[in-house]
Amino acid sequence: MYFKKKPNETNLIEFLKKNVLTANNREVLDYGGSLGSRFFSNYNFIKNNKINWNIIEQENLVKYGKSFLQNNFLSFYNNLTECLSEKKINCVIFSGSLQYLNNYKEILKEIQKAKIKYIFLDNLPIADYKKHRIFVQNIPKKIYDSSYPIRIFSSFLFLDEVKKLNFSVSDLRKDKTIFYGFSYTSLVLENLDIS
Repeated sequence: MYFKKKPNETNLIEFLKKNVLTANNREVLDYGGSLGSRFFSNYNFIKNNKINWNIIEQENLVKYGKSFLQNNFLSFYNNLTECLSEKKINCVIFSGSLQYLNNYKEILKEIQKAKIKYIFLDNLPIADYKKHRIFVQNIPKKIYDSSYPIRIFSSFLFLDEVKKLNFSVSDLRKDKTIFYGFSYTSLVLENLDIS
């Protein structure tokens, strides 16, 4: 399935300009980045600024990506350990993916311990709930027939969790949704263990 309208990449480009282009290390990790949708959507910017884009995905997508898409600027990995054994990552992007990870807290801990400076969270569903809630997301049949669990994060609880991992939170932006009760949020986490 392809999308007729290019997504708005303003938040991502601003983040990359501020936190990646100003660093010596231009290694970006797109966690749950599919077959490079954000990479190809921003290909000219990434190539012109010599950013190396690394993607962690499910095994079948990694296999396809390595066989047909991998190039000088784009690499695919099965997990964080494999990626970090080859690359020194400066920042991790979760673009509409953290809410689908069952072990999201452990992954955030791994990123923090690996001394990765920034996490950019985009399209993160956040609500004023007292605790996180799990729902079933049904995929439109014209895309494919499937459903899977999705977590809607409690704003208070999630911000408390990341602060306990010693991340500061900035650039909090909310986008309206057609859904009642939550908004999609973009925010930046900075690892305070790195000076």
